[in-house]
Amino acid sequence: MSDDDTADSPQDQTRRLTEEELWLIPFDFNRVVYNETNGVYKAVFQGDDIFTAELPTDDQSAWLYYGDNQDELTPEKYQEKHLGIQYIEGFNTYTSFTTYRNRQVHWSEP
Repeated sequence: MSDDDTADSPQDQTRRLTEEELWLIPFDFNRVVYNETNGVYKAVFQGDDIFTAELPTDDQSAWLYYGDNQDELTPEKYQEKHLGIQYIEGFNTYTSFTTYRNRQVHWSEP
């Protein structure tokens, strides 16, 4: 998929995500919309524009960065943006919650 295939144009039709789709979006993705014109989900992750043709239903990332290379947002790249997150057992990237000492805790940036 080229940049031209995924880039917005003034006539593009976008919609907000459904409740079911929102459950498949990691907690720290912002401005997420579905572009009905070219069939991609778009979001902003840590200041970078990303997209995917379909929402992932497992832990494998299907999100790509816009650009010439369209690099994949891998778990390693995700962890680079959230230092130490890989050491949190049972962390849920969709809700940003985990359990610590039998209590539910929420990830927050310093």
